Amino acid sequence: MTTLIVSDVHLGSSFNRAKDLTSFIKSVDFGKLIILGDLFDRPDFKKLNEDEWTFLNVLNKISEIKEVIWVEGNHDEMLNKSIPSMFNIRAVKEYDWTINGKKLLAIHGHQFDDYTLKKNYLAKFASTIYKGLRSIDEILDRDIFHPMCYNNKSWQRVSETVNIRALEYGKKNKADFVFCGHTHRATNVAKNGVEYFNTGCWNDRYCHYVLIDDQRVTLNKFTKPVKSIESSAPRLRLRPAL
Repeated sequence: MTTLIVSDVHLGSSFNRAKDLTSFIKSVDFGKLIILGDLFDRPDFKKLNEDEWTFLNVLNKISEIKEVIWVEGNHDEMLNKSIPSMFNIRAVKEYDWTINGKKLLAIHGHQFDDYTLKKNYLAKFASTIYKGLRSIDEILDRDIFHPMCYNNKSWQRVSETVNIRALEYGKKNKADFVFCGHTHRATNVAKNGVEYFNTGCWNDRYCHYVLIDDQRVTLNKFTKPVKSIESSAPRLRLRPAL
């Protein structure tokens, strides 16, 4: 059975790729879907647009025939009761499972981010600045400010901290693979027998996802037109893409 992992959709935000994600999910053959946190940008459904509601309707239909698991993120912590009741999906704070004797562990990753946990006001300020610059890129239909933000040293340090602590957490919990979101930076690294994948996000110009079957784990960049899993998905390792 193939498992598909996506994270950080941020429904309700200005930049999410709900329409593309809907088309992508409908095109891929999988048996289990893991939404690895931050499905919503905030616990408020009132500002969702038509594309976002279409995605949620598709998600609801998928949950009737396939296993859908939502791992709680820091943006949607207050929705741990309403999401399962509305969309018939399983809600957990972290999720582990086994394939061919290998333990896989999925956790959003904000638990490893002291910057977000302890300096929330600074994180909100940085997020406001980032959204403003992203808005300019959207208006101009250019990619001017995104690389500047992506290469910001503070953001890089947060990402590296999450990577390191996730690997340590995986080792402590005897996992062979650990999957996180949160940082929006698609990454694959390994240490001490644990392999770490960050699944990127669907709230950006560049989107990523993970596919897992009985033979391999692949970190993939979303491109149009959408390709099914039978296509030649890139093998690891994948460097973080701008």
